[in-house]
Amino acid sequence: MLIIDDDPMVLESLDMLFTHYGWDVLTAEDGDTVIDALRPIDYQLAVVDQRMDGTNGIDVIRELKLRSSAPVFMLTGCVDPGLRYAAKRVGVDRFFDKPVQASEMIRALDSL
Repeated sequence: MLIIDDDPMVLESLDMLFTHYGWDVLTAEDGDTVIDALRPIDYQLAVVDQRMDGTNGIDVIRELKLRSSAPVFMLTGCVDPGLRYAAKRVGVDRFFDKPVQASEMIRALDSL
Protein backbone atom coordinates (compact mmCIF):
# COMPACT_ATOMS: atom_id res chain seq x y z
CA MET A 1 0.00 0.00 0.00
CA LEU A 2 1.18 3.48 -0.86
CA ILE A 3 0.14 6.39 1.40
CA ILE A 4 0.91 9.97 0.35
CA ASP A 5 0.10 12.78 2.77
CA ASP A 6 2.02 15.83 3.96
CA ASP A 7 0.80 15.45 7.54
CA PRO A 8 3.22 13.21 9.49
CA MET A 9 0.51 12.35 12.03
CA VAL A 10 -1.84 11.13 9.29
CA LEU A 11 0.98 9.09 7.72
CA GLU A 12 1.85 7.49 11.04
CA SER A 13 -1.78 6.75 11.94
CA LEU A 14 -2.60 5.19 8.57
CA ASP A 15 0.68 3.27 8.53
CA MET A 16 -0.12 1.78 11.94
CA LEU A 17 -3.73 1.03 10.99
CA PHE A 18 -2.98 -0.70 7.71
CA THR A 19 0.07 -2.53 9.04
CA HIS A 20 -2.13 -3.89 11.83
CA TYR A 21 -4.45 -5.29 9.15
CA GLY A 22 -1.57 -7.00 7.35
CA TRP A 23 -0.71 -4.51 4.60
CA ASP A 24 2.87 -3.68 3.65
CA VAL A 25 2.94 0.12 3.73
CA LEU A 26 5.14 2.64 1.96
CA THR A 27 4.66 6.30 2.90
CA ALA A 28 5.63 9.60 1.28
CA GLU A 29 5.14 13.18 2.43
CA ASP A 30 4.67 14.70 -1.03
CA GLY A 31 3.54 13.78 -4.50
CA ASP A 32 6.77 14.84 -6.21
CA THR A 33 8.76 12.18 -4.34
CA VAL A 34 6.34 9.48 -5.43
CA ILE A 35 6.15 10.55 -9.05
CA ASP A 36 9.96 10.57 -9.24
CA ALA A 37 10.13 7.06 -7.75
CA LEU A 38 7.07 5.44 -9.36
CA ARG A 39 8.78 3.00 -11.68
CA PRO A 40 10.18 0.68 -8.97
CA ILE A 41 7.14 0.98 -6.67
CA ASP A 42 4.73 -1.95 -6.72
CA TYR A 43 1.55 -1.35 -4.75
CA GLN A 44 -1.94 -2.80 -4.49
CA LEU A 45 -3.68 0.35 -3.24
CA ALA A 46 -2.80 4.04 -2.94
CA VAL A 47 -4.22 6.53 -0.42
CA VAL A 48 -3.53 10.09 -1.55
CA ASP A 49 -4.09 13.47 0.09
CA GLN A 50 -5.22 16.33 -2.15
CA ARG A 51 -3.37 19.31 -0.68
CA MET A 52 0.38 18.85 -0.45
CA ASP A 53 3.47 20.88 -1.21
CA GLY A 54 4.44 20.51 -4.86
CA THR A 55 2.24 18.25 -6.94
CA ASN A 56 -1.36 18.05 -5.70
CA GLY A 57 -3.30 14.84 -5.17
CA ILE A 58 -5.28 15.00 -8.41
CA ASP A 59 -2.07 15.21 -10.44
CA VAL A 60 -0.46 12.41 -8.43
CA ILE A 61 -3.49 10.19 -8.99
CA ARG A 62 -3.45 10.95 -12.69
CA GLU A 63 0.17 9.68 -12.80
CA LEU A 64 -0.61 6.66 -10.65
CA LYS A 65 -3.50 5.65 -12.91
CA LEU A 66 -1.26 5.88 -15.99
CA ARG A 67 1.08 3.31 -14.44
CA SER A 68 -1.19 0.97 -12.52
CA SER A 69 -4.73 -0.34 -12.30
CA ALA A 70 -4.51 -0.45 -8.49
CA PRO A 71 -7.38 1.25 -6.65
CA VAL A 72 -6.84 4.76 -5.32
CA PHE A 73 -8.48 6.37 -2.31
CA MET A 74 -8.42 10.15 -1.89
CA LEU A 75 -8.24 11.48 1.66
CA THR A 76 -8.58 15.22 2.08
CA GLY A 77 -9.63 18.07 4.32
CA CYS A 78 -10.40 20.21 1.25
CA VAL A 79 -14.01 21.39 1.10
CA ASP A 80 -14.00 22.42 -2.58
CA PRO A 81 -17.25 21.00 -4.00
CA GLY A 82 -15.62 20.46 -7.40
CA LEU A 83 -12.93 18.22 -5.92
CA ARG A 84 -15.12 15.10 -5.77
CA TYR A 85 -15.98 15.53 -9.42
CA ALA A 86 -12.32 16.06 -10.38
CA ALA A 87 -11.33 13.04 -8.28
CA LYS A 88 -13.85 10.79 -10.04
CA ARG A 89 -12.65 12.04 -13.44
CA VAL A 90 -9.07 10.93 -12.73
CA GLY A 91 -10.17 7.55 -11.42
CA VAL A 92 -10.43 7.82 -7.64
CA ASP A 93 -12.17 4.72 -6.35
CA ARG A 94 -13.18 6.08 -2.93
CA PHE A 95 -13.22 9.59 -1.46
CA PHE A 96 -12.77 10.26 2.26
CA ASP A 97 -13.08 13.53 4.14
CA LYS A 98 -10.64 14.26 6.97
CA PRO A 99 -10.88 13.38 9.71
CA VAL A 100 -11.73 9.85 8.65
CA GLN A 101 -12.73 7.08 11.00
CA ALA A 102 -10.50 4.00 10.95
CA SER A 103 -13.58 1.79 10.67
CA GLU A 104 -14.64 3.61 7.49
CA MET A 105 -11.25 2.98 5.88
CA ILE A 106 -11.31 -0.69 6.88
CA ARG A 107 -14.83 -1.15 5.45
CA ALA A 108 -13.59 0.37 2.18
CA LEU A 109 -10.64 -2.04 2.13
CA ASP A 110 -12.95 -4.98 2.79
CA SER A 111 -15.10 -3.97 -0.19
CA LEU A 112 -12.16 -4.17 -2.64
